[in-house]
Amino acid sequence: MPCTMSRTLRIEIKMRDTKALLEALEEMGAKPELTGTGMFKYIRVTSRAFTQLLGLEGYTYRGITFVINPAKRKITIEVDDWDLDRYRPEYEKFMGRLSQSYAKCKILKDAKAKGYAVTWRRRSDGKVEMIARQTKKLATTIR
Repeated sequence: MPCTMSRTLRIEIKMRDTKALLEALEEMGAKPELTGTGMFKYIRVTSRAFTQLLGLEGYTYRGITFVINPAKRKITIEVDDWDLDRYRPEYEKFMGRLSQSYAKCKILKDAKAKGYAVTWRRRSDGKVEMIARQTKKLATTIR
C-alpha cells in the first residue's frame, strides 16, 4: 500500500479586510470561527463546513484556515497540499465564489462608511448589478 505524506501550504491572498472576509464566509454558509490573540488571528472553517461548501459531503478534507497578520495587513490561507491536489477544481470554484462574495461585502461596507446606500440584484445572465445612492450630504469646503 503506498504511503502518502502531506504538508501544510500557506498561500497569500489579496483579501485584506478581516470583517469583509468573515461576512463573505458567513454569507456562503461556512460558519467561520475567529480565534487567536496577539500577533496573529485565525479564521477557521471546519472540515464539515468546508466539504459542504466544496460539494464534497462524505469526503475527508481537513478544512481551511485563514491566518491574519494585522501588523503586515496580510492574510494567508493554510491548506493541506494533498487535499489541494486531490480537490483542485472544487477548491478553485470555492475561491472564485469567495472572491465574489468578499468583493460584494467589501463594496457594501466601504460604501456605507462613505454615506451611500447600496442595493444589488443578480441579473438573468448571472452577473451582479449594484446601485449606490447617496444617503447623507457630503460636506464641501469652498476656498
